[in-house]
Amino acid sequence: MSFRDEAAAAAVHWKHNTMLLPAAARGPGPVKHRGSYDWCLPERYAHLNVLPDALWSFGWFRTAAIAWHDSIDGGPNNHLLSSQVQCVNALTPMAFNPDAIRRTFSGVLDMAEPLAVGTPEAPDALVAFEWIGHDDPLGEWRGGPGHRGTNNTSVDAVIRYRTSTGDEELALIEWKYTEDYRDETYNAAKLPLRLRNYRRFLDDPDSPIRHDVHHADLIRDPVYQLMRLQLLAWQTERRDSTLSAVRVVLCAPGRNNGVHEALPDRLLASAPYPVCDATNLVELWTGLLTRPDRFVYLDTAVFAESDAATSEEFRFRYGHLADNGDDPVRAIAVCRHGYSWRAATLLYRENGGPVQVLDPWVEPLGFSAGGTLESEWDYLDERVCDGSGGNGYSYEIDAGGFTTLDELQRWAAGIDADAEASAPPLNPPWQPQPIENASWEAAARLTRRHPQLLLFESHQGGGTADALTFVDRDRPDWSRCISLNREGSAHISPFTTTGSNTKRWPTLWAAWIADPDRALLELESRAVLRTPTSPAPTIAAACYRLMANTITAAGEQSRWEWRNGMEDT
Repeated sequence: MSFRDEAAAAAVHWKHNTMLLPAAARGPGPVKHRGSYDWCLPERYAHLNVLPDALWSFGWFRTAAIAWHDSIDGGPNNHLLSSQVQCVNALTPMAFNPDAIRRTFSGVLDMAEPLAVGTPEAPDALVAFEWIGHDDPLGEWRGGPGHRGTNNTSVDAVIRYRTSTGDEELALIEWKYTEDYRDETYNAAKLPLRLRNYRRFLDDPDSPIRHDVHHADLIRDPVYQLMRLQLLAWQTERRDSTLSAVRVVLCAPGRNNGVHEALPDRLLASAPYPVCDATNLVELWTGLLTRPDRFVYLDTAVFAESDAATSEEFRFRYGHLADNGDDPVRAIAVCRHGYSWRAATLLYRENGGPVQVLDPWVEPLGFSAGGTLESEWDYLDERVCDGSGGNGYSYEIDAGGFTTLDELQRWAAGIDADAEASAPPLNPPWQPQPIENASWEAAARLTRRHPQLLLFESHQGGGTADALTFVDRDRPDWSRCISLNREGSAHISPFTTTGSNTKRWPTLWAAWIADPDRALLELESRAVLRTPTSPAPTIAAACYRLMANTITAAGEQSRWEWRNGMEDT
C-alpha cells in the first residue's frame, strides 16, 4: 500500500467514525473533473474539513484575504488529504500556546521563546499562514500588493522565536502530506520564464544556493518550491535587521516516499560531488545550499504521536503519520474501575498471530456474541480505532504497540501502579458512598456556577453506566455535555460553538475527593465552560445543594442515593 493509499484509508476511517460529522457529511464528495471519492466530504460540508480547535483560521483567512487551495464558497476545500488543511489543523491550536510550539519544534530549531509573528489579521498569534514577506522580496507581485496564498511565493506557515542566545529568528514552514512528485517532469514551455524571474537572485554572489549548480535544473518540483522559499528566507534575513536568521523548515511525513524520493534526474546529473549521490530530498537540498544550517526537516509524525501537543481529534484523524509499523506485539487492555482504572484483561497478538491473554490480567470478557478471543479482539479493536474507548461504559479500553512481551508487561503494570497511586485513603472500593456524595457536590457546584446547565440521570452502555449528565438547557444534546459516570470516568464533550469529540477524565473521582475546588476548576476548563459571574442561584441549584448537604450529612457508613422517581403501574 502506498503512503497516499494509507492516508486515504485513514481519512475514510475518520470520516465514518468521528463524532464531529453529521450523517449527511459521511458520503462521498467530488473532486474537480475527477468524480466523487470517499476521502472527500460532500461540498456543502467542506467547512468541517477544519477541526474545531482550528476555527480561528476562518477569520484570519477572511480578514487577510488569504486564498484557500481549491476553495469551496470562500472556505477550505472538501479534500481530506489536503496538506493546507492539515497544516491549519495542526498549527492553529498552537497559535496562543507557546509551550506547544516549543515542544513541537525544539528538536530542529533553537527555540527558547516563541514570539508573535505580528501579521495584521492576528497580531498576537504565534503562527501565520500563507506568508509572503514584505515589500515584494522576490519581485513577484504584479500591480499592487501580493496576494497571500496565490500568484506569488507563499509560505504555508511562519513562526517567530527567540533563541537560547537571545537572537530573534523566523522559520518559514513548507508543509507536505500526500504529495507525490516522483513523476514530475521539466516544463520546457515555462522553464525560461521561471528561470528569468529568479536569475538575478541565483546569480547574486551571496545567493543561498551554490553557483556550481546548473540553475535550470532546479526548476522542477519539489526542488523548485524549496528554491523559491530559500530565496525568500535569504531576502527576508537581508532586509529585516531584527532577525539574525531565517530558516526554511520542511514538514513532511517521514514515510511519504513521494516527497523524499522525488529527485530531479537532470539535477542529480549536473550536481557536484557528493550532492550527485544524494538518496533523498533533504540530503539533496541541504547539499545545494551555501549555508546548510538555513534548512531543516521535521517529520510530521511528531504531530500525531501519543504525547504530541495536538488535539486528541487531530491524532485520531492523522494518527497514521506516527504509525511506523515496527511493533511486533499489539495489545488491548480492558480496564475496570475501583477508585481509578486498573488493567483487568490484557489481550495481545504477536507478529499477527492468534490472540492470547497475558497472565495475570485474565478476567473474563463476554463482549462479543462469538465469545472467542478473536471475536473479543475484533469488538474491542473497533472501539480503539474509532477513538470512543468505553463509550461511557463501566470499562475503558487502552491499546499500544510494543517490541517485546516484557515491554508489554511493564506497560500493563504501569496502569495498575497509576491506579494504586491515585486511590485516596478513604473507604475501601466496595463502599462507593464517597463517589456518590462527590457526584452530588459536583452537581450542586456546577449548576450554581452555570445556571444554563440542565442535569439528568443517565445510564449509557445498556445500563452499565450510572451518570449525572449535564447539557445546555437551550441546546440539549450529547455533542456538548458533561457526563459524570459514578461507575467510571467523566466523559466531556466541550461546550464550544461546534461541539467536539468526547474526552474522558479517568481519575476525576480521585481528584475530586482529594481537592474538590481544584477538580471543579479543571472540569470547567476541560468542558470549556464560560467563567462563572456569580449568578443568582436558581431553584434547581438550590435543590441540588440541599441534596448534596443531605447525603453528605448521612455519612459514609451506609449506602444512600438520590434517584429519579418512577411510578411503575
